[in-house]
Amino acid sequence: MRFLVDESTGPMVAEWLRKNGHDVFSVFNESRGMPDADIIQKAFIDNRILVTNDKDFGEKVPAKRSSLVPSSFVLYIVLRSIHT
Repeated sequence: MRFLVDESTGPMVAEWLRKNGHDVFSVFNESRGMPDADIIQKAFIDNRILVTNDKDFGEKVPAKRSSLVPSSFVLYIVLRSIHT
């Protein structure tokens, strides 16, 4: 699968996805500071699933669906630290 991992999600998720054989573009590693609109467009153009923990994307993608993003998928994750 092809993923675009948002900067706010961080590099660990991107690294895990790569180790599991996926094609990953990491905003944190490859284009830090990329504006949200550009992230949405890149995910669409590159046919990638956007992985983020930024709630703003839930509002931005549907609002732009008709013009910028005719079909895309945003995977919103909540990361929690586990202390043992």
